[in-house]
Amino acid sequence: MNCGTGTFTFTGVEKYSKYIEFFEKNLKTMWDDKITIINEDIMDHDFSNYDMVYTFSPFRSPRRLLDFYNKLKN
Repeated sequence: MNCGTGTFTFTGVEKYSKYIEFFEKNLKTMWDDKITIINEDIMDHDFSNYDMVYTFSPFRSPRRLLDFYNKLKN
């Protein structure tokens, strides 16, 4: 995606392979090579090389969400 200031790529981290399969089957053609989905638990992923992190309700527990935010902060 080109937003006028550069080219962006997106990396998704998904624990459940069935959701990755859905993406590959239904959405990959829209994103082409701009997005990669990694099959991994979000708490095990290394986020140190990213400029920005966005999550969409990855946790059911407020404590786990706080743990995730602390992981990103560190």
